[in-house]
Amino acid sequence: MLIGHQSQIKFLRCSLETGKLAHAYLFVGPKGVGKETVARDFISSILDGSLINNNEWNIKYVERIDDAKTGKKHKDISVDQVRQISDFLNHFSLVNNKQVVIINEADYLSRGASNSLLKTLEEPRAQNSVTILLAESAENLLPTVVSRCQVIYFSPVPTNEIQDALEKIGADKKLAIIIARLANHKPGFALEIFNNPKELEFYRRESERFYKLHKGSLGERFEHLTELFGNKTDHIEARDKIMKVLDLWQLLWRDFYLQQNNIENFTCFVEEREKSRSHSNRYSPLLIKKVLEEIIQAGNLIRQNIHPKLILENLILIYY
Repeated sequence: MLIGHQSQIKFLRCSLETGKLAHAYLFVGPKGVGKETVARDFISSILDGSLINNNEWNIKYVERIDDAKTGKKHKDISVDQVRQISDFLNHFSLVNNKQVVIINEADYLSRGASNSLLKTLEEPRAQNSVTILLAESAENLLPTVVSRCQVIYFSPVPTNEIQDALEKIGADKKLAIIIARLANHKPGFALEIFNNPKELEFYRRESERFYKLHKGSLGERFEHLTELFGNKTDHIEARDKIMKVLDLWQLLWRDFYLQQNNIENFTCFVEEREKSRSHSNRYSPLLIKKVLEEIIQAGNLIRQNIHPKLILENLILIYY
């Protein structure tokens, strides 16, 4: 379901209709903003309405994969995966001459994989190939890779558009407001929560943990944090979960700031407005700003494979 991004969709369709397709696109925007949904709609148009799945003869879908031995997702997209793109583009599709490559989470391309991809972008192997990279930030990719792509930015989608879309697919107004606010202008995220009730329960549970981390001794706070990781000593597999938790923390700290400035109607976690109001004056605006900056930096460090538990403990020390 497409929600928002009408100007981007119009531009892509116009490029296709006028025969001015770029050989490579870079879709940039926050995770859950709708980049992949638009990409799949675009690919369907390129392939004359073909059904999109990861097993189509003329579509190559690349993303981080699970390790065969450990079952854990690799921390990056490997050189071998990118080399498979070249092999794919060396052969025309049995369906038609059009071939599409989509690289999800291109932010996680290893250095070697990025260099290998650069060679492919410089010398496209298929006459009618289109490569689409999806990334949260262009800064996470090699500048030389970015320079060879048509960059399309995906901006946040207005909350009312997301709420209206949720109501159209069956959400009651109260639930639609809760999810649309929590989604923080990311329609893909909103649909994920709506389609999987366990997701909303996850955020409610982690919100409770967040407020526990604001009271008690430092040892008690660290104990609540330890519970987040369970009994596992290897935290690599917990990284995606921690990134979701950091996103939530960012929303809740932002709500503190909004409460201080009496603009409650823009708070994201509407179910926690009372808690947010009671906690907001405990911290100065400067401290809130610092914590928000550190949360962003924490996400960057986790992507670099730094131990997540240590990162979160350092965050708590800032406002303890």
